[in-house]
Amino acid sequence: MTTSETRTAQPPNVTAATNRPVCTAREDLVTAVLASAMVGGLLADAWAHTNIIESFFTPWHGLLYGGFLATAIWTFWLGLRRRRRSPGWWRDGWPVGYALGALGAIGFMAGGCWT
Repeated sequence: MTTSETRTAQPPNVTAATNRPVCTAREDLVTAVLASAMVGGLLADAWAHTNIIESFFTPWHGLLYGGFLATAIWTFWLGLRRRRRSPGWWRDGWPVGYALGALGAIGFMAGGCWT
């Protein structure tokens, strides 16, 4: 008997150690681009608040919150798309490394609604 015969069959894109899904390189690239837009908006907004008029309705805020919204939607889409693989998708269906990002998105939204 060879070692390949003794292994259990794993669904594609699932890590063996944690049995959690992993993202493809393309999905990680989309995440990186969206998060870069959010961070770029944060930096531009910080610059604008230091050097230009203080206001909420600015294009820099639009870039920051638009980047956040796109990143949050994408992160939750990745989890929702994998919900058929695990019944408790909200707990176990997140790709490796994305559960904390989803929790951060919820915290960011709660902080924005709280103020």
